[in-house]
Amino acid sequence: MAQPARAEDLDEAAAAWLVASGRDAVAASTASLDAGASELAVGQRLRDGGLDAARASAVMGASLARRRARLRWRDADRLLLTPSGLEQASDPAVAAWRARRFAQADLTVDAGCGVGGDLLALANCGAGCVVGVDRDTGRLHLARANVEALGLGEHTHVVAGDALALPVRGGLVHADPGRRVAGHRVRHLADTTPPVGRVLAIAASGHGVVVGPAVDLGDPDLPADVEIEFVQVGPRLIEAVVWRGELKAPGAVATATVLADSAAVGVGEYAVAATRTRRTGTVRQAAGTTPHPRPLGSHLIVPAPALVRARLHDEVAHEIGAGRVAIHRALLTTDDAPAQSPWWHAWEIEAVLPARPKAVRRWLATAPRAPLEIELHGPDLSIEPWWSGLRGVDRGPQGRRLHVIRLDDRAVAVATRPAPAASDSPGAAPR
Repeated sequence: MAQPARAEDLDEAAAAWLVASGRDAVAASTASLDAGASELAVGQRLRDGGLDAARASAVMGASLARRRARLRWRDADRLLLTPSGLEQASDPAVAAWRARRFAQADLTVDAGCGVGGDLLALANCGAGCVVGVDRDTGRLHLARANVEALGLGEHTHVVAGDALALPVRGGLVHADPGRRVAGHRVRHLADTTPPVGRVLAIAASGHGVVVGPAVDLGDPDLPADVEIEFVQVGPRLIEAVVWRGELKAPGAVATATVLADSAAVGVGEYAVAATRTRRTGTVRQAAGTTPHPRPLGSHLIVPAPALVRARLHDEVAHEIGAGRVAIHRALLTTDDAPAQSPWWHAWEIEAVLPARPKAVRRWLATAPRAPLEIELHGPDLSIEPWWSGLRGVDRGPQGRRLHVIRLDDRAVAVATRPAPAASDSPGAAPR
């Protein structure tokens, strides 16, 4: 039986052919997949058309990547990508938001540019000379082709080599190091590829280095003189960026940013829902002391994850008259219904119950019927006993939310429903 062409990354020879002669094959194969043809049938058609295994694999990989890229990139059908290159590429709105800090640079080096996702945003932001560097020569062929396809090649160059060894003195460095080893996410900055510490050691006027959003703020390779920005798109926390030197906002310690969750965007496009910066304390420690918790009121407030990671949630709590539910929980509570804001999601509390499925099941039997979601707030909590103990309950996001919370002295199950819509609050405005 014929096997489908394998959608793997491609070597330099296959990449060069794909850029020079394979675009029509990619377009035709993508159209066939769009029409419902199987990968097996499309792969066989490529082989029957005279392509060898390497070229057929290159076409199939680019076709599959293009179809997935349409969810994020409006220009996906003009780009040549690989599946793993697309997986490693930044969300285009996030890349555009990040690139704006490089807009005044005379020279920007994108270290490890891959197939060019961030390179496109940097080339589009108005910076001077932008140089993409990568050791994977196959991906560099695609990066160059993508820059030219979008008309951004006049001041943009790609160079094969080790970015850590390039002289960048006087310029700025952008890098998004690999954060997976053998399929698993690394926990320490020293284990990224290349290591974050080595990227920050490049002699440059400023650095913008992307790290995982769960970065340990006490990591020894995270310098004390940086600003760290946590970026989320809609409700999803996407990344953190370590800003240093000229790229660090004056006096900034930590920044939280929420970008609007929208459909596929063009290069350079983003919509900011909210952003705010902390200029007190340190990267490793928030300013001031942890507020005393308060009893649960009429509303439960779940702060945006970027806000929590930037340690700005207590500041927002003060602005809206809320307080923490526990010393070691970022959840907030208030007796007054807060206005809508990108910085939080408000839930109206229906009942505070013992953290036992049987107790919740008894309460649900008397409450108005609604789909249920369960959210856990505590490292030692497990969701499986809850779903098995609440058998027969309808599941779904458009209804009730059960928050199982580990407080300082006990665990509780808080039944909630979405708070009624209200007007925007001052806390929602970008700062």
